Amino acid sequence: MKHFLPAVIFFVSLTCHAQKHTKAPAAADSTLLTDEEILSALDDMADVLASPRSFAVVNLGVSNGYFNFVRGVEESATVAKKIVMSPSLAYFHKSGFGIAAETDIVNDGTGIVPFQFLLTGSYDYLRSRAIIAGASYSRYFEKAALPFYVSPLQNVAFAYFTYRESRLRPSLALHYGWGSQKAVTVQSEKIKKLRITRTITTINQVADFNLLASLRYTFSWPQVFSANDYLRVTPQLGFISGTQQFGFNQTSNVTATGKNSSKYSITGPQNLVLTNVMKFQPLSLNATLKTEYARGKFFLQPQAIFDYYLPAANDNFSVSFLVNTGMLIF
Repeated sequence: MKHFLPAVIFFVSLTCHAQKHTKAPAAADSTLLTDEEILSALDDMADVLASPRSFAVVNLGVSNGYFNFVRGVEESATVAKKIVMSPSLAYFHKSGFGIAAETDIVNDGTGIVPFQFLLTGSYDYLRSRAIIAGASYSRYFEKAALPFYVSPLQNVAFAYFTYRESRLRPSLALHYGWGSQKAVTVQSEKIKKLRITRTITTINQVADFNLLASLRYTFSWPQVFSANDYLRVTPQLGFISGTQQFGFNQTSNVTATGKNSSKYSITGPQNLVLTNVMKFQPLSLNATLKTEYARGKFFLQPQAIFDYYLPAANDNFSVSFLVNTGMLIF
């Protein structure tokens, strides 16, 4: 159980964060962990290899993030730091397939309301001790007429690869998101303000993609307070490159101790910069300190993310936190 639990948590986090982008304070973006985090617990999934089984995870994530509010005829967006709650439920089959659902809730100024809902399907290859790989697809649904910016990229595909036979676990991941012209039209005024321009260039390609790379090392202490608990501390360094036409929506969901434990960790920058040109460029450097305590079926995962957002001319540095707690159901 001790080793299986971490795998479960990682699995959940992986599936639930697929749409998280590396730097866009869209309401959906701000819930977050950091994209690197996504990679941080990937190798934990391999722990489940010893005794593969099917399981469900109930999780509650609480995190902070930046939201770009645009009201009336303001000349630019107003950035506000908000706390986001993300309850989620996921089920994973021992074959590697999984499905997850998440709701993101925030106080938008009028009250505490759910502003985003997402469904994720995933598959993780867990048959090798040397590597872990997988892919997922997430579909995002946002509440109509939100006062803050959310990315019009409502579909996100995610793929990752982690090499485990190394002290520093190198990982690579790719996010590809796409949407519709209709969704762009709905967000057009907010996009105009965020780009600090009074005209919107005609957009032929409604898509963005990010490439994530990270290195991490995990310190583990089994049986800290009892025979069936453990403590893990994982420092991680990450680098994100990609395009920044719209940014990915971000949510902080399940950083579960297991399979999904770090699949999607992204933090929203305080000073978001979008561009009309779809060019590949460096976006972010970050450091993540992830801790995890698990006892039996219950887990607690506090995390701190220190991020330097490269495209911004000022306010590049931001600090975010995420706390996940929940339980496994067999």
